[in-house]
Amino acid sequence: MPEATASMQRDLGAGRPSELDDQTGAVVRLAREAGVPVPIHAILYAALAPQESVHRLGGAVLVTREIAVARHWSSALVYGANVSPGDHWSNSVLLESSFDVNDKNAVFGRVEFVQKSAADLALPRAFGAHYDVGELSLGYFRTVRSTRSLAIGVGVRGTVNVVPPSLRAVYESRLPVGAVLYFGIRPGRIAPHGGTMP
Repeated sequence: MPEATASMQRDLGAGRPSELDDQTGAVVRLAREAGVPVPIHAILYAALAPQESVHRLGGAVLVTREIAVARHWSSALVYGANVSPGDHWSNSVLLESSFDVNDKNAVFGRVEFVQKSAADLALPRAFGAHYDVGELSLGYFRTVRSTRSLAIGVGVRGTVNVVPPSLRAVYESRLPVGAVLYFGIRPGRIAPHGGTMP
């Protein structure tokens, strides 16, 4: 029977919501509530969820200015919106900025507002339709070694999230916080007319 297909494949092909959320999504949500790791289900759910039919709209404004030698200021304002068939638009806005204090040190900040569905947050549908979630991040990056083609460094970033009161029990706070220390590798500086800077 070469023409036989699974119901999920037929739903996705027709642009209809599939049973992915009710099956694999439910396993991920229930396991999280019980504190049981289900990495294979979580990976499959994350990989298959983008296949659902979603219309997207987006735009961005990016600005970079050289303030002085080895001092750059860069900012991005990004807007995005998604809508699944039979649902309403969910919006997101991001403002991000970074400043190179000198050739070795940079500071950055990010403010983000997103509207997420219960499915996006891996919550049971009983939780509701959409949630307004915010985030504020501040960070610092130090370049420890630099060549013509590579910059290697370490950074730190702190984040405060803002979740609605209805999700306080899920996140155990209205203001969940996090911090990360990371190692970074990035391309060397690009000269104004191509190539890399010394």
